[in-house]
Amino acid sequence: MDMSLLYNTLNDDVISVIFEFIPTEFLSLCTQEYWIQNYKKKLTEKSLNRSYYRFLLRNDFYIIFDYFLDYYYNIFKKKKKIYYKKYVFQNHLDLLTHLSSQEYNSQKCLKIMIDKKKTKHRRKYIYKNKKLISNKWSN
Repeated sequence: MDMSLLYNTLNDDVISVIFEFIPTEFLSLCTQEYWIQNYKKKLTEKSLNRSYYRFLLRNDFYIIFDYFLDYYYNIFKKKKKIYYKKYVFQNHLDLLTHLSSQEYNSQKCLKIMIDKKKTKHRRKYIYKNKKLISNKWSN
């Protein structure tokens, strides 16, 4: 049976009642509105995973990264020393900026971060907030 034929023959009220019983997990592949609802629900259920934002930056998934950054922006802007390779960053936003520009070359995600910093950060924001660690002994 063809789904379009079934969709055209059913009344709109019946279709709306049927859609109420379908979970948003299955409807998330249909439209962007359902996907956003499902994604926000997933973000609230799970804790922050460091490999997840690296995965988003590595593959340059800028649409997903935009919603991810909206949700975690207040956590990322807090000052906390973060050690990554031979650098020390003041907060997670600086780390994400470094990863998107230097490590993974994800330009669309970098553009989203710069736009969010301009709109949400009121103070003058400077990117040079990373330090180089040098642990070499000299005699």
